[in-house]
Amino acid sequence: MRHRGLPSARGRALLPILCVVVLALGCADPMPNEARLLLDRMDRLDPDDVESRRALVAALRAMPLRSEDVVAARDACVAMHETLLRAEDLSAEARAALTAAEAAGGTLDPASQRRIESLLAESQASIDRVRGLEAPCQGRIEELRSRFGGH
Repeated sequence: MRHRGLPSARGRALLPILCVVVLALGCADPMPNEARLLLDRMDRLDPDDVESRRALVAALRAMPLRSEDVVAARDACVAMHETLLRAEDLSAEARAALTAAEAAGGTLDPASQRRIESLLAESQASIDRVRGLEAPCQGRIEELRSRFGGH
């Protein structure tokens, strides 16, 4: 007589096999799926929509990844895109300050002029850093594409 809730003899015999299958699935290499997920997210970055790109870059940074190669690609690309966003933010701030000065009569006081020049210089410095960050990002992404597909 079997007690309710306890597995049968056949069920007990299959239990070790089931445990091995569950463990094997849990230990499967995460890299292919993580790589495809990262590539999909990277393909969604819209260079013309700054706010959408900002949100996607933040989501990329927060992705829980385990594969070292995918983490390295994600981190390289997030660094590049965050630096590019910084350059765009600084340029927008400089444009807004210039527009405000023009609306107030068209002349810039020395402090406003220095501020705008400083913003533009910081923006240019960020753009220069992007140039150095682009190759590592693109190289790692292309490596993942060649191994796991994608555009």
